[in-house]
Amino acid sequence: MSRERFDADLLRSLVGPGDHSIGPAMDRYVALEPYDLSIFGEWTAPRHEQILQWKLPEPPPAARVAVDEHLAQAARYIDDFFGYEQLFLFDTRWAAAHPDLALSLLRYATHWDPFEL
Repeated sequence: MSRERFDADLLRSLVGPGDHSIGPAMDRYVALEPYDLSIFGEWTAPRHEQILQWKLPEPPPAARVAVDEHLAQAARYIDDFFGYEQLFLFDTRWAAAHPDLALSLLRYATHWDPFEL
């Protein structure tokens, strides 16, 4: 399974029964134990029940979540060495209103080096 597929499956697992917006899933994401979730099951995303078991009672104070009508952002604090793992979700309406930023975020998702052409 690819990293992109893992991320999509992880997001699906974060959404719980009765969630009517992406906000609760983003809150669960930043409250997950600070490790690379891909090490479990070789890129197999955990089930929602596993997410609830791995979730900390409270997210680290450095974690951040912002949810708007067309954009959701989360910064999950890992540790002082790795810093943050970030998650950006936006729809086509937001992308149309912010095309340069949307393209920049999509590039950031696939290329870590900003100087690489």
